[in-house]
Amino acid sequence: SVCNAISRDLLEVLPPLLTLWRTLGTPQLSPNNLHMIHQIIKVFEDCNDVLVDNSRAHKPQNSNRSNNANSKSSEDHDATRIAADANLGGLIVNWMEYMVGYPQEFLGAFMAATGNDVSKVVGNSRGYLSFVRTVKRIGLIAFGMSEDANRNPPQSGKVIKAKEAKITTKGNRKTFHAPVAGSVELDTSSWITQQCWVAGTLPTRFAQVWLQWLQWVTQQANKPELDAELDVKAAQRKASIQAIRYIKMGITSQALYTEIIMPNFMEIITLLLGALYYNEEDEAMYQDSASDLQDFCIMLEEDAYVMNEFTLRQASSNCIAAFAVATKPYHDSNSIMRILEALNSALAAGVDSATGQELSGNPYLTFGYLHLLGHLKAQIRKRQEIWNGPVEQALLTHVVPRLQSSHIFVKIKALQVCTRYARVPFTNGNLGNFIGAIATMVKDDDARVRLAAIDAMCAFLALAAARPHLKLVLRSLVDECLSLMERVRCAFIPSCLQYLCEGYGVELLPVIGRLTHGISQQLCAALFEVKAEIDAEVVDESEKAQQQSEQNGISIIANCDALYHLVTACDHNPQLLASIVPDVLRPFQLLFTTPDLYTFLEKATDTLMHLIYLTNPVTQELWDFFPHIYNVVMNHGEGIDCFLELANCIDNYLSNSPVAFITNPEAMRMTLEMSKKILIDVPLSDSEREKVGAVQVLGGMFHQGKTTCPDAVAAYVPDILGLVMQALQAKGNATSTKVKIALVSTILDAYWFNPVLAAQVLENAGATVFVFQTVASTFPQLVPVMSTLRRKQFILGLTSFLQLFAATAPEAGGGAAAMPSLAALPQDSQTQIVSGLINIVVACIVANTKNYSIRCKRLEQGLAEEGFEDIAEFEDGDLDLDEFDDDDEEEDDDDIDDNCEDIDYSSPLDDICEVQFFLGLTNVANQGVLSLITAGTMDDITTAAQVSNNLIGLCKQMEAKEKAIHTARSAELH
Repeated sequence: SVCNAISRDLLEVLPPLLTLWRTLGTPQLSPNNLHMIHQIIKVFEDCNDVLVDNSRAHKPQNSNRSNNANSKSSEDHDATRIAADANLGGLIVNWMEYMVGYPQEFLGAFMAATGNDVSKVVGNSRGYLSFVRTVKRIGLIAFGMSEDANRNPPQSGKVIKAKEAKITTKGNRKTFHAPVAGSVELDTSSWITQQCWVAGTLPTRFAQVWLQWLQWVTQQANKPELDAELDVKAAQRKASIQAIRYIKMGITSQALYTEIIMPNFMEIITLLLGALYYNEEDEAMYQDSASDLQDFCIMLEEDAYVMNEFTLRQASSNCIAAFAVATKPYHDSNSIMRILEALNSALAAGVDSATGQELSGNPYLTFGYLHLLGHLKAQIRKRQEIWNGPVEQALLTHVVPRLQSSHIFVKIKALQVCTRYARVPFTNGNLGNFIGAIATMVKDDDARVRLAAIDAMCAFLALAAARPHLKLVLRSLVDECLSLMERVRCAFIPSCLQYLCEGYGVELLPVIGRLTHGISQQLCAALFEVKAEIDAEVVDESEKAQQQSEQNGISIIANCDALYHLVTACDHNPQLLASIVPDVLRPFQLLFTTPDLYTFLEKATDTLMHLIYLTNPVTQELWDFFPHIYNVVMNHGEGIDCFLELANCIDNYLSNSPVAFITNPEAMRMTLEMSKKILIDVPLSDSEREKVGAVQVLGGMFHQGKTTCPDAVAAYVPDILGLVMQALQAKGNATSTKVKIALVSTILDAYWFNPVLAAQVLENAGATVFVFQTVASTFPQLVPVMSTLRRKQFILGLTSFLQLFAATAPEAGGGAAAMPSLAALPQDSQTQIVSGLINIVVACIVANTKNYSIRCKRLEQGLAEEGFEDIAEFEDGDLDLDEFDDDDEEEDDDDIDDNCEDIDYSSPLDDICEVQFFLGLTNVANQGVLSLITAGTMDDITTAAQVSNNLIGLCKQMEAKEKAIHTARSAELH
């Protein structure tokens, strides 16, 4: 009863003390704070079984700010501070001395009162619970002191300058400011830390106390018969977490590290290993997951090795991981090897060394040991002598046998470890054995094990060395994914299928129909659920509903990505692609016709764009889909926000079936109306990229129609150029450099398509002189910010214009006949325009040649590469900020300029050498134009032509290589 009374007293006193101690963490404390601490500590020190009134204790602290504001003068402030400091040190030292002795003293009293019967101590729920909660609060305070000592070294004080009295006026109100005497403001927080913590033996003594506490807790954990109440166990775990956090903080203190941690290193590791065990919370989670696979999938998606410390296992794992890192001169660089030796010994105790089979052992501790092995991956990865060899042996010896454990939770934890260590460099064919052992788990009787096995298998998809082994189990993996997807409504399975399709799309072609159908159905179901949630009159704000909503969103994105990879896998296989088009379009038709689902419009559009691009010629199902694109753009703001992606879809319609597109009046009408809306009706703010997309579609009509249906395109030239000229004059468009360049490039596309017709349209609009004078005078400085495609358009268009202008004979349809407004200018003005245009062409050729040379180099490297390479992985903790020092950074000469956003854009212009086209100008140019090109410049242009032709040839070779690889991978399937 005495112990209980004192525990209750301490419980009542410590909360306000802890609150005030946190206040001590800030400098320049008021005298009221110090006086209040003085009084409370005296009450605590007397310890006369009087319960402290919490409300009274907190009240002065709550009114501290107003009391501080009413201090009479700085002299009173200093006097009070000096008087308080005189007694504060001794009081706080006594307080800390009492706390450091409390756990052992009163635990001893408990044991003596019960005859050293542990079960009676733990069974005394009320008294023991008070004791444990007190220990937890002491742990919080000790950890706070240690952390403050490490982060805030003692400071001498802050100098306060003297100020004279003055009066300030604000409106009709006058304020008197009293004089302030010069002084040195003591940093009370640093002073207390120095006097009570750094200069004494408390840190070391507290470390010893927490080691004894962990021994006590471990003793109970190994005795299942000690069945304490849940609130007692919870409080005990929280107290243990604080103890472990304190010990972990010891790595930052040389004294603690050398006096406590290193002499007791293996003892500490053993204690922490004992705290990793499978507990009641784990059991509850696994019991629930047996009937709710969705929660289990969410658990698999979450990082089981996060750095927070809400559980005893996380705190212990973080502490051991901290010991494994040697960053200070006084740290033991061999600590990680000692930790792994202890862990290997612990794991080896449960495996028969002769047969490799799991023994009965203690599955609850085995679960914790496996968790720690996975947790240490980031530290092990940095030690090549461990990563290459020892880890492989540990996985094969200690982890693989656990895959056959009779305990589900051990199986799953072993699979999670396999996932973490998928990139270990295996030797002597052990990778195949390792993958094979995991693959057998895909057929396990328990669905949770199958899900964990699928997750582990996906970790190998990015490894080139794993491809031969994964090909053997791909179909069974896909079958299991499709089967589980019907039972589980979450994002996990779609994400796994996304990874499978991304890396092995070609190998999955034999089952692509069933796979596409299953993913399409799941995507439709997720979209329907999202729509139903939006349409619901009453919003379900429960945690379960919010979680399901989040899972639906992730599932939709993952399914769209999976469909994207399935579509791209059908490249070079048009018949197979045509067979999956209906399944791919089904969910997209739902999405495009339901405004509530437009949140996912951009993600779906990316897949749709590639589907149209690879379907050549465009099928009727895709033509039927075109009006949905039109309706989205014309009737909804979301369509405008992602019009650049939609413009790519339209451009792919045009590229794959140019004749069908341009000769279809309805398709052309809808396209021109969409372009007009984007270019003229939509303001420039937040729509620059969309306007560029609209211009891209208009220019594509000239690119595609020049050789396929020039007469059909010619009928639309006035409409297209009229729209472009109107857009140039629209408010805001001229202020955007990108939009202005794109619009002018479309005018030049028209000249390249049909110079006489383009000149006629501009002459009728009275815009010829204005356009080309503006281009010649203002665009030379814009060449550096143009993309490679834009420069190519300028070279082709301006060359076509110059050819037309050079043929001055009226009967030849030259400048005088086609562009009379320009021919009417004085000769000097004409020469100035022509000279400016030639300078732009030469500048574009020079800039593109640099990019072409780099692309040629990369293509040559790509052509020389054989097989597959591992996909890069960002390792935990590998980011070193020192590597990004600007002073040491060197410029990479092999970087293409930042404006090449069109590298993936393909059109008939790709096969045209624009430099060779410009060189053809000399065949028809008059002496005046030719004289503006110097001999040196002409030599550079000739060299540029060779580079451009080389790039065209290398691109064709790369395309042929990709087709050959696809054919070879397809042939392996048979």
